[in-house]
Amino acid sequence: LGHSGTNYPGPSQSVIKAESACNKVLYMLKDPDHKQYRRDVLLALIHMFERAEMWVEAAKSTERFLEEFASDAKYPFANGEKAPTIAEVHLSLGHMYKRLGAFRMAVNKFYDALHSTLSVPKDAAFDFKHLANQAMIEIADTYLEMEDYDNAIKFFSRLLKVGGLQEHEKATVLFKHAYSHYQRAVTNERIDARRKQDPEQKDIRREYEPGTAPKADYARVKHDLRDYSFRYPESYYVPESYYLLVLTHDALNENAKALAQVQNLLRNSPYHPEQIQKAQDHPERKINQAEVARMIALWNFWKKKTGNYLANEFYEDGDYFRALQVYQALANIDDEPSWEIPLRYQVGLCHERLGNVGEARRIYEQLEDTPADQATSKNVKLVIDMAKQRANFVGWATSTDKLLLKASSRN
Repeated sequence: LGHSGTNYPGPSQSVIKAESACNKVLYMLKDPDHKQYRRDVLLALIHMFERAEMWVEAAKSTERFLEEFASDAKYPFANGEKAPTIAEVHLSLGHMYKRLGAFRMAVNKFYDALHSTLSVPKDAAFDFKHLANQAMIEIADTYLEMEDYDNAIKFFSRLLKVGGLQEHEKATVLFKHAYSHYQRAVTNERIDARRKQDPEQKDIRREYEPGTAPKADYARVKHDLRDYSFRYPESYYVPESYYLLVLTHDALNENAKALAQVQNLLRNSPYHPEQIQKAQDHPERKINQAEVARMIALWNFWKKKTGNYLANEFYEDGDYFRALQVYQALANIDDEPSWEIPLRYQVGLCHERLGNVGEARRIYEQLEDTPADQATSKNVKLVIDMAKQRANFVGWATSTDKLLLKASSRN
Protein backbone atom coordinates (compact mmCIF):
# COMPACT_ATOMS: atom_id res chain seq x y z
CA LEU A 1 0.00 0.00 0.00
CA GLY A 2 2.88 2.33 0.76
CA HIS A 3 4.21 2.08 -2.77
CA SER A 4 0.82 2.64 -4.39
CA GLY A 5 1.01 6.40 -3.95
CA THR A 6 4.58 6.96 -5.02
CA ASN A 7 3.93 7.49 -8.71
CA TYR A 8 2.99 11.09 -7.95
CA PRO A 9 5.61 13.87 -7.91
CA GLY A 10 4.55 15.22 -4.51
CA PRO A 11 3.03 14.08 -1.21
CA SER A 12 -0.21 12.11 -1.46
CA GLN A 13 -2.71 10.69 0.99
CA SER A 14 -1.54 7.15 0.34
CA VAL A 15 2.03 8.06 1.30
CA ILE A 16 0.87 9.68 4.54
CA LYS A 17 -1.29 6.67 5.37
CA ALA A 18 1.61 4.34 4.56
CA GLU A 19 3.92 6.25 6.92
CA SER A 20 1.35 5.95 9.70
CA ALA A 21 0.94 2.22 9.08
CA CYS A 22 4.73 1.66 9.03
CA ASN A 23 5.14 3.49 12.33
CA LYS A 24 2.47 1.25 13.90
CA VAL A 25 4.27 -1.83 12.60
CA LEU A 26 7.63 -0.59 13.90
CA TYR A 27 6.06 0.07 17.32
CA MET A 28 4.94 -3.57 17.47
CA LEU A 29 8.34 -4.97 16.31
CA LYS A 30 10.21 -4.50 19.59
CA ASP A 31 11.67 -7.98 20.03
CA PRO A 32 15.45 -8.28 19.34
CA ASP A 33 14.68 -11.03 16.85
CA HIS A 34 12.63 -8.60 14.80
CA LYS A 35 15.55 -6.41 13.73
CA GLN A 36 15.65 -7.75 10.20
CA TYR A 37 11.96 -6.81 9.81
CA ARG A 38 12.55 -3.34 11.26
CA ARG A 39 15.42 -2.97 8.78
CA ASP A 40 13.19 -3.86 5.84
CA VAL A 41 10.30 -1.61 6.95
CA LEU A 42 12.58 1.40 7.44
CA LEU A 43 14.29 0.84 4.08
CA ALA A 44 10.90 0.59 2.37
CA LEU A 45 9.82 3.80 4.12
CA ILE A 46 12.97 5.62 2.94
CA HIS A 47 12.51 4.33 -0.60
CA MET A 48 8.88 5.45 -0.64
CA PHE A 49 9.78 9.00 0.44
CA GLU A 50 12.53 9.15 -2.18
CA ARG A 51 10.16 8.11 -4.96
CA ALA A 52 7.60 10.67 -3.76
CA GLU A 53 10.42 13.29 -3.69
CA MET A 54 9.71 14.05 -0.03
CA TRP A 55 13.38 14.62 0.79
CA VAL A 56 12.97 16.01 4.30
CA GLU A 57 10.94 12.96 5.34
CA ALA A 58 13.43 10.68 3.57
CA ALA A 59 16.32 12.29 5.48
CA LYS A 60 14.47 11.92 8.79
CA SER A 61 13.79 8.24 8.14
CA THR A 62 17.41 7.66 7.12
CA GLU A 63 18.65 9.33 10.32
CA ARG A 64 16.27 7.05 12.22
CA PHE A 65 17.72 4.04 10.39
CA LEU A 66 21.31 5.02 11.21
CA GLU A 67 20.50 5.80 14.83
CA GLU A 68 19.16 2.27 15.24
CA PHE A 69 21.62 0.21 13.18
CA ALA A 70 24.88 2.16 12.64
CA SER A 71 26.51 0.90 15.84
CA ASP A 72 25.00 -2.59 15.74
CA ALA A 73 27.80 -5.10 15.07
CA LYS A 74 25.30 -7.71 13.86
CA TYR A 75 23.94 -5.56 11.04
CA PRO A 76 22.71 -6.40 8.33
CA PHE A 77 21.20 -9.38 10.26
CA ALA A 78 19.48 -12.38 8.66
CA ASN A 79 18.62 -12.26 4.95
CA GLY A 80 20.52 -9.01 4.61
CA GLU A 81 22.48 -9.80 1.46
CA LYS A 82 20.76 -7.04 -0.49
CA ALA A 83 20.66 -4.52 2.36
CA PRO A 84 22.89 -1.45 1.94
CA THR A 85 26.01 -1.12 4.06
CA ILE A 86 26.10 1.54 6.76
CA ALA A 87 28.64 3.46 4.67
CA GLU A 88 26.24 3.45 1.71
CA VAL A 89 23.41 4.73 3.92
CA HIS A 90 25.61 7.60 5.17
CA LEU A 91 26.47 8.40 1.54
CA SER A 92 22.80 8.36 0.54
CA LEU A 93 21.87 10.65 3.43
CA GLY A 94 24.64 13.03 2.40
CA HIS A 95 23.09 13.23 -1.08
CA MET A 96 19.71 14.05 0.47
CA TYR A 97 21.15 16.89 2.56
CA LYS A 98 23.03 18.15 -0.49
CA ARG A 99 19.81 18.17 -2.49
CA LEU A 100 18.16 20.16 0.31
CA GLY A 101 21.01 22.70 0.32
CA ALA A 102 22.24 21.67 3.78
CA PHE A 103 25.85 21.47 2.63
CA ARG A 104 27.51 21.34 6.06
CA MET A 105 25.31 18.44 7.12
CA ALA A 106 26.01 16.75 3.79
CA VAL A 107 29.78 17.05 4.32
CA ASN A 108 29.41 15.56 7.81
CA LYS A 109 27.54 12.57 6.41
CA PHE A 110 30.12 12.03 3.67
CA TYR A 111 32.80 12.07 6.39
CA ASP A 112 30.74 9.48 8.30
CA ALA A 113 30.61 7.33 5.15
CA LEU A 114 34.39 7.64 4.82
CA HIS A 115 34.97 6.70 8.46
CA SER A 116 32.59 3.73 8.13
CA THR A 117 34.76 2.27 5.38
CA LEU A 118 37.87 2.48 7.59
CA SER A 119 36.41 0.16 10.23
CA VAL A 120 35.68 -2.65 7.77
CA PRO A 121 38.00 -5.72 7.67
CA LYS A 122 40.44 -5.69 4.76
CA ASP A 123 39.24 -9.09 3.56
CA ALA A 124 35.62 -7.90 3.21
CA ALA A 125 34.00 -8.96 -0.05
CA PHE A 126 32.44 -5.53 -0.64
CA ASP A 127 34.63 -2.96 -2.44
CA PHE A 128 34.91 -0.41 0.37
CA LYS A 129 37.91 1.29 -1.22
CA HIS A 130 35.76 2.40 -4.13
CA LEU A 131 33.10 3.60 -1.67
CA ALA A 132 35.75 5.56 0.26
CA ASN A 133 36.83 7.24 -2.97
CA GLN A 134 33.20 8.08 -3.72
CA ALA A 135 32.85 9.68 -0.28
CA MET A 136 35.99 11.78 -0.84
CA ILE A 137 34.73 12.86 -4.27
CA GLU A 138 31.42 13.91 -2.73
CA ILE A 139 33.20 15.87 0.03
CA ALA A 140 35.32 17.72 -2.52
CA ASP A 141 32.32 18.32 -4.78
CA THR A 142 30.24 19.68 -1.90
CA TYR A 143 33.00 22.10 -0.89
CA LEU A 144 33.08 23.24 -4.52
CA GLU A 145 29.32 23.91 -4.47
CA MET A 146 29.79 25.80 -1.18
CA GLU A 147 32.41 27.95 -2.97
CA ASP A 148 34.96 26.83 -0.38
CA TYR A 149 37.66 26.52 -3.03
CA ASP A 150 40.56 25.97 -0.63
CA ASN A 151 39.01 22.80 0.80
CA ALA A 152 37.77 21.69 -2.61
CA ILE A 153 41.32 21.95 -4.01
CA LYS A 154 42.71 20.12 -0.98
CA PHE A 155 40.40 17.12 -1.43
CA PHE A 156 40.63 16.99 -5.23
CA SER A 157 44.44 17.07 -4.87
CA ARG A 158 44.30 14.11 -2.47
CA LEU A 159 42.09 12.19 -4.87
CA LEU A 160 44.56 12.73 -7.71
CA LYS A 161 47.20 10.98 -5.59
CA VAL A 162 45.16 7.96 -4.46
CA GLY A 163 44.82 4.76 -6.45
CA GLY A 164 41.72 2.87 -7.41
CA LEU A 165 39.90 5.62 -9.27
CA GLN A 166 38.21 4.58 -12.49
CA GLU A 167 39.03 6.46 -15.70
CA HIS A 168 35.85 8.52 -15.74
CA GLU A 169 36.39 9.39 -12.05
CA LYS A 170 39.96 10.53 -12.76
CA ALA A 171 38.69 12.71 -15.60
CA THR A 172 36.01 14.26 -13.38
CA VAL A 173 38.38 14.87 -10.46
CA LEU A 174 41.06 16.44 -12.66
CA PHE A 175 38.60 18.78 -14.37
CA LYS A 176 37.02 19.88 -11.09
CA HIS A 177 40.47 20.38 -9.58
CA ALA A 178 41.24 22.78 -12.43
CA TYR A 179 37.83 24.42 -12.14
CA SER A 180 38.34 25.01 -8.39
CA HIS A 181 41.68 26.72 -9.09
CA TYR A 182 40.05 28.92 -11.74
CA GLN A 183 37.20 29.94 -9.45
CA ARG A 184 39.61 30.76 -6.61
CA ALA A 185 41.66 32.91 -8.97
CA VAL A 186 38.58 34.81 -10.16
CA THR A 187 37.33 35.27 -6.58
CA ASN A 188 40.69 36.61 -5.40
CA GLU A 189 40.91 39.00 -8.35
CA ARG A 190 37.48 40.39 -7.49
CA ILE A 191 38.53 40.86 -3.86
CA ASP A 192 41.70 42.66 -5.00
CA ALA A 193 39.66 44.88 -7.32
CA ARG A 194 37.33 45.88 -4.47
CA ARG A 195 40.31 46.60 -2.21
CA LYS A 196 41.78 48.92 -4.81
CA GLN A 197 38.54 50.87 -4.92
CA ASP A 198 38.62 51.35 -1.15
CA PRO A 199 40.66 54.50 -0.32
CA GLU A 200 41.76 53.06 3.01
CA GLN A 201 43.02 49.78 1.54
CA LYS A 202 44.10 50.64 -2.01
CA ASP A 203 47.78 50.97 -1.02
CA ILE A 204 47.82 47.77 1.10
CA ARG A 205 49.31 44.86 -0.78
CA ARG A 206 47.56 41.57 -0.17
CA GLU A 207 49.84 38.69 0.79
CA TYR A 208 49.02 35.26 -0.62
CA GLU A 209 50.13 31.91 0.71
CA PRO A 210 52.44 30.03 -1.68
CA GLY A 211 50.54 28.71 -4.69
CA THR A 212 47.29 30.58 -3.97
CA ALA A 213 47.87 33.79 -5.95
CA PRO A 214 45.66 34.21 -9.06
CA LYS A 215 48.56 33.71 -11.47
CA ALA A 216 49.54 30.47 -9.72
CA ASP A 217 45.94 29.24 -9.90
CA TYR A 218 45.70 30.08 -13.60
CA ALA A 219 48.98 28.25 -14.19
CA ARG A 220 47.52 25.21 -12.44
CA VAL A 221 44.44 25.30 -14.67
CA LYS A 222 46.64 25.27 -17.77
CA HIS A 223 48.73 22.43 -16.32
CA ASP A 224 45.71 20.27 -15.42
CA LEU A 225 43.89 20.72 -18.71
CA ARG A 226 46.90 20.38 -20.97
CA ASP A 227 46.15 17.48 -23.35
CA TYR A 228 42.98 16.74 -21.34
CA SER A 229 41.04 15.75 -24.47
CA PHE A 230 43.76 13.24 -25.44
CA ARG A 231 44.01 11.67 -22.00
CA TYR A 232 40.27 11.40 -21.41
CA PRO A 233 38.55 11.53 -24.81
CA GLU A 234 35.36 9.88 -23.46
CA SER A 235 34.83 12.41 -20.66
CA TYR A 236 31.77 14.65 -20.76
CA TYR A 237 34.02 17.47 -19.52
CA VAL A 238 36.23 17.58 -22.65
CA PRO A 239 34.31 20.37 -24.46
CA GLU A 240 33.97 22.36 -21.21
CA SER A 241 37.71 22.02 -20.63
CA TYR A 242 38.32 24.06 -23.80
CA TYR A 243 35.97 26.75 -22.48
CA LEU A 244 37.82 26.86 -19.15
CA LEU A 245 41.15 27.20 -20.97
CA VAL A 246 39.74 30.04 -23.08
CA LEU A 247 38.62 31.87 -19.92
CA THR A 248 42.04 31.31 -18.36
CA HIS A 249 44.00 32.59 -21.38
CA ASP A 250 41.62 35.54 -21.68
CA ALA A 251 42.17 36.45 -18.00
CA LEU A 252 45.94 36.43 -18.67
CA ASN A 253 45.50 38.54 -21.85
CA GLU A 254 46.82 35.66 -23.99
CA ASN A 255 44.52 36.33 -26.95
CA ALA A 256 46.37 34.18 -29.47
CA LYS A 257 46.31 31.15 -27.16
CA ALA A 258 42.63 31.71 -26.38
CA LEU A 259 41.84 31.78 -30.10
CA ALA A 260 43.85 28.57 -30.57
CA GLN A 261 41.72 26.81 -27.93
CA VAL A 262 38.52 27.83 -29.72
CA GLN A 263 39.94 26.46 -32.95
CA ASN A 264 40.88 23.22 -31.16
CA LEU A 265 37.35 22.91 -29.79
CA LEU A 266 35.80 23.38 -33.23
CA ARG A 267 38.31 21.08 -34.94
CA ASN A 268 38.73 18.26 -32.40
CA SER A 269 35.09 17.41 -31.78
CA PRO A 270 34.61 13.66 -32.41
CA TYR A 271 30.98 14.30 -33.37
CA HIS A 272 31.32 15.57 -36.92
CA PRO A 273 28.40 14.58 -39.22
CA GLU A 274 30.64 12.85 -41.76
CA GLN A 275 32.37 10.76 -39.07
CA ILE A 276 29.03 9.70 -37.57
CA GLN A 277 27.71 8.72 -41.00
CA LYS A 278 30.87 6.72 -41.69
CA ALA A 279 30.43 4.84 -38.39
CA GLN A 280 26.76 4.17 -39.09
CA ASP A 281 27.60 2.73 -42.51
CA HIS A 282 30.06 0.28 -40.94
CA PRO A 283 28.28 -3.12 -40.67
CA GLU A 284 30.11 -4.24 -37.50
CA ARG A 285 29.48 -1.11 -35.46
CA LYS A 286 26.45 -0.50 -33.31
CA ILE A 287 25.76 3.08 -32.35
CA ASN A 288 23.68 4.26 -29.42
CA GLN A 289 21.70 6.95 -31.22
CA ALA A 290 20.46 8.57 -28.01
CA GLU A 291 23.99 8.86 -26.62
CA VAL A 292 25.30 10.28 -29.91
CA ALA A 293 22.50 12.87 -29.96
CA ARG A 294 23.28 13.79 -26.35
CA MET A 295 26.99 14.23 -27.03
CA ILE A 296 26.37 16.25 -30.20
CA ALA A 297 24.14 18.60 -28.20
CA LEU A 298 26.78 18.82 -25.45
CA TRP A 299 29.62 19.64 -27.85
CA ASN A 300 27.51 22.15 -29.78
CA PHE A 301 26.52 23.90 -26.55
CA TRP A 302 30.14 24.41 -25.49
CA LYS A 303 31.21 25.34 -29.02
CA LYS A 304 28.61 28.09 -29.08
CA LYS A 305 29.29 29.29 -25.54
CA THR A 306 33.08 29.28 -25.96
CA GLY A 307 33.18 30.81 -29.43
CA ASN A 308 30.56 33.42 -28.70
CA TYR A 309 32.28 34.48 -25.48
CA LEU A 310 35.69 34.93 -27.08
CA ALA A 311 34.36 36.59 -30.25
CA ASN A 312 32.39 39.11 -28.18
CA GLU A 313 35.48 39.79 -26.04
CA PHE A 314 37.58 40.43 -29.17
CA TYR A 315 34.85 42.68 -30.60
CA GLU A 316 34.54 44.75 -27.43
CA ASP A 317 38.33 45.12 -27.28
CA GLY A 318 38.39 46.40 -30.87
CA ASP A 319 40.13 43.31 -32.27
CA TYR A 320 37.64 42.97 -35.13
CA PHE A 321 39.81 40.72 -37.27
CA ARG A 322 40.06 38.00 -34.60
CA ALA A 323 36.38 38.43 -33.76
CA LEU A 324 35.54 37.89 -37.43
CA GLN A 325 37.67 34.73 -37.50
CA VAL A 326 35.76 33.23 -34.58
CA TYR A 327 32.30 34.25 -35.84
CA GLN A 328 33.01 32.70 -39.23
CA ALA A 329 34.28 29.49 -37.59
CA LEU A 330 31.01 29.22 -35.65
CA ALA A 331 28.83 29.44 -38.75
CA ASN A 332 28.57 25.69 -39.42
CA ILE A 333 27.63 24.58 -35.90
CA ASP A 334 23.88 25.07 -36.19
CA ASP A 335 21.53 26.09 -39.00
CA GLU A 336 18.72 27.20 -36.68
CA PRO A 337 17.63 30.80 -37.49
CA SER A 338 17.91 31.76 -33.81
CA TRP A 339 21.64 30.95 -34.02
CA GLU A 340 22.53 31.64 -37.65
CA ILE A 341 20.90 35.06 -38.14
CA PRO A 342 22.45 36.85 -35.09
CA LEU A 343 25.81 35.29 -36.02
CA ARG A 344 25.64 36.62 -39.60
CA TYR A 345 24.72 40.03 -38.22
CA GLN A 346 27.85 40.01 -36.03
CA VAL A 347 29.93 39.02 -39.08
CA GLY A 348 28.46 42.02 -40.89
CA LEU A 349 29.39 44.33 -37.99
CA CYS A 350 32.99 43.03 -38.06
CA HIS A 351 33.27 43.68 -41.81
CA GLU A 352 31.84 47.16 -41.28
CA ARG A 353 34.38 47.96 -38.54
CA LEU A 354 37.21 46.63 -40.72
CA GLY A 355 36.17 48.92 -43.57
CA ASN A 356 34.70 46.20 -45.80
CA VAL A 357 31.47 48.14 -46.19
CA GLY A 358 30.50 46.42 -49.43
CA GLU A 359 30.59 42.97 -47.81
CA ALA A 360 28.84 44.32 -44.71
CA ARG A 361 26.04 45.84 -46.79
CA ARG A 362 25.61 42.58 -48.75
CA ILE A 363 25.19 40.63 -45.48
CA TYR A 364 22.70 43.15 -44.08
CA GLU A 365 20.62 43.06 -47.26
CA GLN A 366 20.59 39.26 -47.19
CA LEU A 367 19.29 39.42 -43.63
CA GLU A 368 16.58 41.85 -44.75
CA ASP A 369 15.36 39.21 -47.22
CA THR A 370 15.05 36.51 -44.56
CA PRO A 371 11.91 34.40 -45.25
CA ALA A 372 8.99 35.00 -42.91
CA ASP A 373 8.95 31.37 -41.73
CA GLN A 374 12.47 31.83 -40.28
CA ALA A 375 11.73 35.13 -38.52
CA THR A 376 9.40 33.65 -35.94
CA SER A 377 11.00 34.65 -32.61
CA LYS A 378 11.19 38.20 -31.23
CA ASN A 379 14.99 38.09 -31.04
CA VAL A 380 15.34 37.09 -34.71
CA LYS A 381 12.93 39.85 -35.76
CA LEU A 382 14.89 42.36 -33.71
CA VAL A 383 18.17 41.34 -35.38
CA ILE A 384 16.58 41.65 -38.83
CA ASP A 385 15.31 45.14 -37.96
CA MET A 386 18.82 46.13 -36.80
CA ALA A 387 20.25 44.74 -40.04
CA LYS A 388 17.85 46.97 -42.03
CA GLN A 389 19.01 50.01 -40.07
CA ARG A 390 22.67 49.12 -40.57
CA ALA A 391 22.11 48.56 -44.32
CA ASN A 392 20.50 52.01 -44.62
CA PHE A 393 23.27 53.60 -42.60
CA VAL A 394 26.05 51.89 -44.59
CA GLY A 395 24.32 52.86 -47.85
CA TRP A 396 23.94 56.47 -46.71
CA ALA A 397 27.56 56.63 -45.51
CA THR A 398 28.84 55.13 -48.76
CA SER A 399 26.83 57.62 -50.85
CA THR A 400 28.06 60.50 -48.71
CA ASP A 401 31.67 59.38 -49.08
CA LYS A 402 31.28 59.22 -52.86
CA LEU A 403 29.81 62.74 -53.00
CA LEU A 404 32.60 64.11 -50.81
CA LEU A 405 35.21 62.37 -52.95
CA LYS A 406 33.66 63.77 -56.15
CA ALA A 407 33.51 67.27 -54.66
CA SER A 408 37.14 67.13 -53.53
CA SER A 409 38.29 65.94 -56.98
CA ARG A 410 36.61 68.95 -58.64
CA ASN A 411 38.40 71.33 -56.36
